[in-house]
Amino acid sequence: MFSITGEENLPVLIGLAVGGALALLVLLVLGSTQLGARHPRITCGAVLRLAVDTLARRAGALSLLWLGFALAYTSMTVFYALTGSATRFLEAGMAAALIFIGHRIMLERPARAVGIDMPDTGFWRILLRSLALGLSLIVTVGAIFVLAALGIALANLAGLTGAAPRLIAGLASGVAAIWLSTLYARLSFVYPSSVLGGRDWFGTALRRAAPVSLGLSVSLWLVAIVSITLIIPLVIGADALMLRLAAELPTTPADLPDDIGTSLFWLGIALEEVPLNLLLVAYSLVSIACVSAAYRLTVLAPGSEADDS
Repeated sequence: MFSITGEENLPVLIGLAVGGALALLVLLVLGSTQLGARHPRITCGAVLRLAVDTLARRAGALSLLWLGFALAYTSMTVFYALTGSATRFLEAGMAAALIFIGHRIMLERPARAVGIDMPDTGFWRILLRSLALGLSLIVTVGAIFVLAALGIALANLAGLTGAAPRLIAGLASGVAAIWLSTLYARLSFVYPSSVLGGRDWFGTALRRAAPVSLGLSVSLWLVAIVSITLIIPLVIGADALMLRLAAELPTTPADLPDDIGTSLFWLGIALEEVPLNLLLVAYSLVSIACVSAAYRLTVLAPGSEADDS
């Protein structure tokens, strides 16, 4: 059975990591400067500054949204433990709701400043576009792996064996993944457009986001990297604390950590699920702020740059 983590595919993973890291480094340089730009581009610095400013100005409403959705995701974990029912559709709906409400809060005042009346609709458009983007991402990732496997097979048929074809396939896949991230960053413009009443699909989003493509992509990558550096120590630390405290809790031999109603279960909710959900929702809101800021700089500018307090 094929396994990407199999020993024979270790060169693929190495190539994927090296190619992705090098491509990301190039993206960071291009998205932070005007290097190689034929026309002035909006850099990640401008996007992040406006995103931070938006988060600060709307901190009250966004804090309530942050805590509310973190609690909702935690409640879904408890619901799944109680019923054993899958919550995938509910999670998709909640993700769309977070995007919808987040963009509404962040774009309400800038839109009003340029004479746009924000409608109450848009959730279903966001949900539909989120599902379409998710499906396209699955297909795209699958196509990359299929093309990489095909390239390795053709190289073997041509007599090129060993680690070199797999390493090259991994390098190419890593570079392609980073390049595709800029494409999906541009496609995220369908979200603020939907909140403002637009019925745009992906073609319009690609065209509108062109000036900020690299800057937005770099901003989203930086937010993701910072989030990962926070989440990994949190999970490791929570697991270590759980193991230490679990030894002191009253339990029976039949108790399992996932058994609802036991001390271990609620300890896991308090020490792992709640902090993790708080971080994940915070990451989502900061990412939404970056997309919102990029949309303001390209579509609502220059009026959106006015004071929106």
